[in-house]
Amino acid sequence: MLLKIEGYDDALIGIVNNRDEQVYVYDYDLLNQMVMQRKNMSKENARLYLEKNVLDVFVGDGGPRFMIKK
Repeated sequence: MLLKIEGYDDALIGIVNNRDEQVYVYDYDLLNQMVMQRKNMSKENARLYLEKNVLDVFVGDGGPRFMIKK
């Protein structure tokens, strides 16, 4: 089952196979920018917000993955 992050479709970049199921992949940098704008946060505070409210939330194997550009 594909699980989306509601309200952040603009950061959705694709779908990948994870074991026996498909999961959504999000552009982490774009998610961070969107949080900065929507919540009027600094880059660091947006990163902390994402870690606490998105990345650290366990939703099971169907949870989304995040691409971080280096």
